[in-house]
Amino acid sequence: ELKRRTPKVKTLLYANTQSGGRGRLGRSFFSPRGGVYFSLALPLDLDIDSALLITSIAAVATAEALSEIAHVETSIKWVNDLYLGDKKLCGILTEGVISMETKTLATAIIGIGINLHLPIDRFPADLQTIATSAFDGAGPLPIDPNLLVQGIVSDIERWIEDLPDRSFLEIYRRRSNLVGKAVRVHEGARSHPARVLGIDDDARLVIADEAGRTRSLSSGEVSIRLEG
Repeated sequence: ELKRRTPKVKTLLYANTQSGGRGRLGRSFFSPRGGVYFSLALPLDLDIDSALLITSIAAVATAEALSEIAHVETSIKWVNDLYLGDKKLCGILTEGVISMETKTLATAIIGIGINLHLPIDRFPADLQTIATSAFDGAGPLPIDPNLLVQGIVSDIERWIEDLPDRSFLEIYRRRSNLVGKAVRVHEGARSHPARVLGIDDDARLVIADEAGRTRSLSSGEVSIRLEG
C-alpha cells in the first residue's frame, strides 16, 4: 500500500497483526497477534546501489534496538533476517521507488516483522523448528513495543544520514552468523557449496567456491542456507 501511494513525507504504518504479511521473493510472512509489524517509507535521494545498504542498516537498527530495549541478543543472517539462537526472529523487506527523472532511489519502503511475544505452539507446525519469539507469550509483554519501534526508526534514520561513513557495517559484521561458515549458494535452478569470507563495504556477501575463487553476492541473486 505504501509503495502504491509513494508518500512524499516520512510515513510509518504499524500493526500488531497482519492478514497478508509478505516476505522476500513473494513469500508469505506469518504475522499473528503478538508480533510487531511495521512499514517505514522514507523519501530519499540516493543512488540505486544504496538499496542493499538500507536493508543492512535496517537489520543493524533492529538488532541494536532489541538488545538495548528488550535485552534480546540476535545475529544477522545475510541479508535481511535476524536470528535468536538458530531460529528466525525477524524478517526485513526493503523496496524502493525510483525517480525516472534523476535515476535515483526516491523513496525507500522498509518492512519489518518481529516475533515479539508468541508461544511457540501458536506457530504453524512447519515453522516451529525454524522460527522463534523474543518472549514466550506467557503473561504481559515486558517491554513497550512502541519504544522498540521508535528505537529502530531512530537508528535507521541516523545511519542513513551517515551512510557515506558506513559505520553500521562494523556492527553488521560482528553480528553476522555466516562469516566463516560453509554454506550452499542457490542461484536459480543451480546450487553449489561455498565458504563465507566476510561482508564487503557495499554489504555484499563475499564467498569462496570449492576452487578458491572469490566473488561478492548481492541481494536477490541467491538464497543462503547453512550446510548441515
